[in-house]
Amino acid sequence: MGVEGDRKRFALLQAARDSEYVKKIYGGYFNLFVEAFGDEGETWDVFMVVDGEFPLLTDLNNYDGFVVSGSPYDAHGDDCWIRELCVILQAIDSLQKKVLGICFGHQVLCRALGGKVGKSNSGWDIGLRNVKFNVKNIVNTSSCSFLNDFDANDFPQLLYIIECHQDEVWEVPLGAKVIAYSEKTGVEMFCYGDHILGIQGHPEYPLDIIHNLIDRLLCNGSIQEDLAENARLQLQKREPDRKCWERICKGFLKAKISTKSVDKNPSDQYNGCLKADNLTENVDKNLNNLCSSFLKEEILKEHVENNLNDLCKGLLKAEILTENVHSSLNDLCKDFHKAEILAESVNN
Repeated sequence: MGVEGDRKRFALLQAARDSEYVKKIYGGYFNLFVEAFGDEGETWDVFMVVDGEFPLLTDLNNYDGFVVSGSPYDAHGDDCWIRELCVILQAIDSLQKKVLGICFGHQVLCRALGGKVGKSNSGWDIGLRNVKFNVKNIVNTSSCSFLNDFDANDFPQLLYIIECHQDEVWEVPLGAKVIAYSEKTGVEMFCYGDHILGIQGHPEYPLDIIHNLIDRLLCNGSIQEDLAENARLQLQKREPDRKCWERICKGFLKAKISTKSVDKNPSDQYNGCLKADNLTENVDKNLNNLCSSFLKEEILKEHVENNLNDLCKGLLKAEILTENVHSSLNDLCKDFHKAEILAESVNN
């Protein structure tokens, strides 16, 4: 599935299935992301990674960038598709392709690159959140060159964004920079080089989406009424800074990746292409090896579970056997006791 064009090409790695509401009103989450981050003439594809659909390794180089969506699943979970997504993200990182992670995407990017994620110690964060920028980290790193689109006078010190998560980044990968935070969450944004950006909130969400999501979470028992009511009150007070967030995300996705050196002659360009081909080949091999390892691990876990089930059945049979032995012994003791009484009576 894609939106055709002949210029830049991007892919949404969708980690959540479309809700009935989103399908009815927007035609799916894919349309929301293209509307928020896409430009006329671009090609956008979608891969339902939540259902195990991934881009081919040989196609990764055909994309200018990727967006990883939010998800109801845990980024620190052991689902097979989540681990495979981590491997794909490592491959994309090796190719120095742009990756924008949103909510779950922000967290799983962190995990894939060696950081730590887990449950938030302060629980759910739902509603509107005031996010503050770490100006020092932004100014002192070339990784945030995509923010140069803002003039010094209109650079945002803080922005409001829609949040809906109970997991968070505990520790960013080595070499990553925390560029935004809030009172609730220590890592609202991080960048890694100038090709990876994670955002904990939802810059793509309009207000009706989060209201519907609050209702669904309340109905299925994931959150309590007081939390839902507080979130609704926050959303009534003011709106998120969607236009500014879209500007940031677009600026990141469309900005060129800086290079340390520039090729000066055709032989250098040839060598660069050769290295890129070798890198792709190595990525393919490593990814295949990792996927094989994951498969072996899954098979091993299945064998362990089967053996454990057999062991439990064996133990259950042993307990039944032991119980039967105890019953037989009790019956035998009773018979001996009766025999002793009978013998005593005969003697008397």
